[in-house]
Amino acid sequence: MPAIRRSVIVFLILGLGLTLNPALAADTQKIVIYGASGNIGSVIVSEALDRGHRVIGVSRTPEKFSIDRSSFTAVAGDVTDPESVLQIINGVDVVVVSVHGNTPSNKPENTVHNRAAVTLIDVCRTLGENAPRIMQVGGATTLHATKTAMTENLPFEAPEGSMAHAMLFGHWDALENYRAAEDVRWTVITPSMMLGPGERTGAFRLGSDTLIRDESGNSSISRQDFAMAIVDEIEQPHFVGKRFTVGY
Repeated sequence: MPAIRRSVIVFLILGLGLTLNPALAADTQKIVIYGASGNIGSVIVSEALDRGHRVIGVSRTPEKFSIDRSSFTAVAGDVTDPESVLQIINGVDVVVVSVHGNTPSNKPENTVHNRAAVTLIDVCRTLGENAPRIMQVGGATTLHATKTAMTENLPFEAPEGSMAHAMLFGHWDALENYRAAEDVRWTVITPSMMLGPGERTGAFRLGSDTLIRDESGNSSISRQDFAMAIVDEIEQPHFVGKRFTVGY
């Protein structure tokens, strides 16, 4: 069983509801977060800021942000536009991608999350040794060894040509694009099957390519703990060039 990735001291701090002192964080990093105004992205923003990192929150509508902190900058951007991406990520340490959305064609390769992966891979290749590390949020249904196994174990019907099919298999295509990019530093972090609001506990487990379930067979993780796992990985990388998952 994978071990819980939090020290006893940090766990006690979190349990008391205190904010981590930025001095306790690893070296301050400059982090770009795409989808920073979303349900998941906004929690990642808060987690990173609370640990003392500098954050650039990217959204098509940056006026949505109401964060008044000197270490946060809001910018408008499109993660599928190479010129926009190059301008925003040049000179940063890490890029976190938490985006969603389909395409009128309902084709997996044209979903926002897959196009984001393709764009970031290309831009990072342009930047070469100065490229930041990419961390993209994946889909829980990709936690199978093969595409056939994924198809046979979907939690709901998603016939080819449907929006659901595009969404689910767009995550698969994105993951495969990263796996083929051996010259890029990437990580795909996949949540449990149920990802929603909850507590920030630090009491989660990590896995690689298999869905994590508790003793009752449930597969879940709170957005708060999911964000913790992402920032943990930013501060102390263990899964460069790999996918990993988080669950209770």
